[in-house]
Amino acid sequence: MTFASLKNAIELMFTTSSWTSHNITIYPDNYQGTISNQNEFCRLNILPANAANTFGGNKTFSGSIIVSIYVKAGEGQSRIMAIADILDILLANKKLSNGPEL
Repeated sequence: MTFASLKNAIELMFTTSSWTSHNITIYPDNYQGTISNQNEFCRLNILPANAANTFGGNKTFSGSIIVSIYVKAGEGQSRIMAIADILDILLANKKLSNGPEL
């Protein structure tokens, strides 16, 4: 497992129906295209910190997944919290298809 394959596995989580059914677009944090037409979207930033080999040949990774949530003006904190709950269900304590656990 590499940091690149871990990044791909995390990004694949946002292609599942658990995320897409909510119709919230997510962009990479460094996305340079036009997003001004959307009232609600997120930006994803995956920050690797460390990798280590453990006894038995397992490789562990640490780092952070940062999701910035943007909602329509006037929606307030309630919509942001609702999206945060969706993200919690999507990402918390998940084992990804190629092995890594969040």
